[in-house]
Amino acid sequence: MDKIYSRKRIKIPKIEGFGFKEYNSKTKNAVKISIMVSIAIITAIVIIRALNPMFNTMCLERAKGIATDILNTEASQLLKDVDYEELVNIVRDDNGNINMLKINTIQINLLATNIAYNIQEELYKSENNIISIPIRKYYWKSLPQWIWT
Repeated sequence: MDKIYSRKRIKIPKIEGFGFKEYNSKTKNAVKISIMVSIAIITAIVIIRALNPMFNTMCLERAKGIATDILNTEASQLLKDVDYEELVNIVRDDNGNINMLKINTIQINLLATNIAYNIQEELYKSENNIISIPIRKYYWKSLPQWIWT
């Protein structure tokens, strides 16, 4: 019969002294699986710790952007119908000089309350925004620095 595979195989010596000799193959497999699972868990922890500060920063910036956009939209919608002469009355003297600006606080408070209420409503509507991190972009920039520092 001809040889199909002519290269010599590498002979790895059996590891002794670690207590594997007295255990059966099921126990050896359980030990191997537990070692692999622990390595996977440690790797996941390292990656999560490296990406967590970036994710927090991105979430904070995204939340600020959403809040600013909603604030500007709602304020401009409510203020476009406001007559500013209803908010402030100018009191002049006999010569035509301005003595006092009389503010209509009830109207201003009502306007501020409406703006705040509308902003809160829009924030509740947009609470399920998705923020994603392109891991390939940040992996080599931050992970090795985090590991070695």
